[in-house]
Amino acid sequence: TTKPVGVSFDNRQEVIARMQMGDRVWLDREPDNPYDPNAIAVCHSNGQMVGYISRDLAACIAPYFDAYSHPIKGRVTALTGSQWDGYTLGLVIIFKLPKLNHNNNNGHTPSFDDWDND
Repeated sequence: TTKPVGVSFDNRQEVIARMQMGDRVWLDREPDNPYDPNAIAVCHSNGQMVGYISRDLAACIAPYFDAYSHPIKGRVTALTGSQWDGYTLGLVIIFKLPKLNHNNNNGHTPSFDDWDND
């Protein structure tokens, strides 16, 4: 569980204003990000950017993303802030790194156990 950072840049506040608890988000590695080589973007299921995983957490989990080489899904568990009086909107998300399914030893791309089946 974490709160994405960078939610006040570009049009991210407008994207978050239309989100609801339970919405799907995707976490995707950005190894070529010029500001952080461990960057992990957080996007709404419609592809719109909402922010990034914090620099410290991204540094810890970027190697997992690199090993899995695909986006990881998560969900919005809370919306924070207010549109009134200048408060910044934000969100809390939950995600889980998938576990490698070791049953596939025939040289094909490994599959991953899915913690969230929908």
